[in-house]
Amino acid sequence: MFFICLSTSINGFAQDPHFSQYFASPVTLNPANTGVFDGSLRVAANYRTQWWNVGAPFTTATVSLEGFMLRSKIPEKNKLAFSVMALSDASSAGALKSTYASGGIAYHMALDADGEDIVGLGFNAVYAQKRLDYSKLTFASQFMSGGFNTNVASGESFAGNNSYTNFNVGAMYQRNTETERAYFGIAAFNFLDEKLSFTKAGFVENVAMRYAINGGYNKLLDNRNAFSVSSNFMYQAGSYDAIAGAAYSWFIPTENTYQTNYFTAGAWYRLQDAVIPYVGLSWGDLQIGLSYDIVTNGVKLNTPKNGSFELSLIFTGQRSEKGIRCPSF
Repeated sequence: MFFICLSTSINGFAQDPHFSQYFASPVTLNPANTGVFDGSLRVAANYRTQWWNVGAPFTTATVSLEGFMLRSKIPEKNKLAFSVMALSDASSAGALKSTYASGGIAYHMALDADGEDIVGLGFNAVYAQKRLDYSKLTFASQFMSGGFNTNVASGESFAGNNSYTNFNVGAMYQRNTETERAYFGIAAFNFLDEKLSFTKAGFVENVAMRYAINGGYNKLLDNRNAFSVSSNFMYQAGSYDAIAGAAYSWFIPTENTYQTNYFTAGAWYRLQDAVIPYVGLSWGDLQIGLSYDIVTNGVKLNTPKNGSFELSLIFTGQRSEKGIRCPSF
């Protein structure tokens, strides 16, 4: 899902980055998503460039790894999973650079003998560092008759760097059968009341809590087609982000009964902001997705070609179950 835009104003500095392809970035979407996959490990990578024709684009990139622990020590249908993640975010023409590193754990417990109904709880700890390069900013005091003159002193005083630790929690419910999957999750981010200050004058900004609700339904129509719908809603510091959409998958025939290949096309809509076409290809253990945000709000009127590209890659290792797996979004 798209990240809440960071501006050169102090108020924007405490917002969290996120993606339009929220379904392809499981750890950033909900800590309880850790371990929700078929296989022994999952590696997910995402890259986003936003407003690529408005000066220097905003860019966000992340990579995460998930795996399982104590499989021989817990009930067969249950899972204990871990995650590690790194994320980099650059905005405001590179003036503000943020890096995040996290480690998390989640436990998923089956409510029935077949493991069709599952509840999960996830938790992760995050270390964040934010660096402000004020030499890349311009101020009203530097505006002259010929434009901005950065050689003129701004009259502002900045501290530069901030770092902090925070915690996120999430919960989810899944219903899985041979042909269907439904899920619903809730999450809360930034539990600690951390403070940021980029000014020596002492202006302090809270790292605001972020709340998320997400859900989806995936249906295997037959051995050639599948249909998926999903949505995500987030709220942080007075701003909200609501997105929903659907995708259709066509399976590509293969003689390998352990491998599922399919092509996917779909679209999502972010309320009062953008339409997001999506295409994807899954080939065995590798899934690739590409999307583009077509802006529909007032920004479109001011600057053409201001959409956002996003690329996702997911590798899922050592899948063992035969048969067709339903695509999940």
